[in-house]
Amino acid sequence: MLSAKFKDINSPIQVTTPATKYSMIVCSMHDNNVAVILIRDNKVFLQLNDVALRKQTLLNMALKRKINFNEAELSKFSLIGNFGSPMHQLKSFISQYNNRTHVNLQGIPIDTTANNEFYHWIQEARKAFYLQHRAELHFAIEGEQKQSYPTIKLVIDNLQKQDINKFELVTRSANQAGL
Repeated sequence: MLSAKFKDINSPIQVTTPATKYSMIVCSMHDNNVAVILIRDNKVFLQLNDVALRKQTLLNMALKRKINFNEAELSKFSLIGNFGSPMHQLKSFISQYNNRTHVNLQGIPIDTTANNEFYHWIQEARKAFYLQHRAELHFAIEGEQKQSYPTIKLVIDNLQKQDINKFELVTRSANQAGL
């Protein structure tokens, strides 16, 4: 399934997606029931569109990683469009974040080891969404136009490890790309 979206100028990461000549099914990547996985420069970022979901997911991850966030940090994090930082650096990312000057993001660690934070972010976001809405969270992958395949494969492998086999791939139309 192919999708298109409007750019969110307040997000720390902007991605130039590949163009397609095929017909597209357009869905809103800003719907609260869609989590967008952004891949840029072999780094992985996550966009959770629902403010309450962002906050609860962070609380779940903090509990899992034994990190405490105060109410101000939770509130500020809940306003960030997308994020990508190792958990041990997340407090610093939150304190430095302002939507006009974006901090240098390292991406969410993703690999095949026990330190695979991406896997846990997806897992905790799904749990939080289900508890809030009694429905499944949907996923979309938005990769940079010239992104190498191994990182995209790692993302897909991590989704499939959690029995997420349906997701959308975000592209832009040939008209938008000038083809």
